Amino acid sequence: MTLELLNEIKAATLNGLRNLKDKHPKEDFCAFGLYSDEGAMTVCLAANTATHLKKNAQSSPDEYAYYKWMMPEWKYEDVESSCFNEIVAKINSHLKSIDSDEEFEKFQNSLFNACVQSLEEIKAKGLFGDALVLFQVTDFEDDEKLIGWADRLNEKNQVKEYVDLINE
Repeated sequence: MTLELLNEIKAATLNGLRNLKDKHPKEDFCAFGLYSDEGAMTVCLAANTATHLKKNAQSSPDEYAYYKWMMPEWKYEDVESSCFNEIVAKINSHLKSIDSDEEFEKFQNSLFNACVQSLEEIKAKGLFGDALVLFQVTDFEDDEKLIGWADRLNEKNQVKEYVDLINE
């Protein structure tokens, strides 16, 4: 299921990005990402703009890194969800067939890695420009994995800010 899942996530992400950029051609996008939940039931697209980040940071300058790195604070969260409907349906169907913690952990890792690899492949094509690129998981407490994913997707000097934020 991994290669198929990777290709489906990548295609849905590309479609979502294209739709988002087509609908908002004047936006100054500065961040893109995918996120899921700890139960591995979803894949969602998010994006932020420099204007939105600046506005949030002006109201709370000490929280700049938080607004930059935390997807719930981004301007577009769970955007273009229709692009991911088929994937989410397949995920939920597959989850119903899992009957052990080991199988779930294997699937969860597979899904999360497919999301990160999709983002890496899209980034390698230059489709994000110099924007921040992230994969995150809601209600996830594995800081090491979160940092590792950010490190795979961004320049090392950027990730230090994320590490500092997580370690606060």
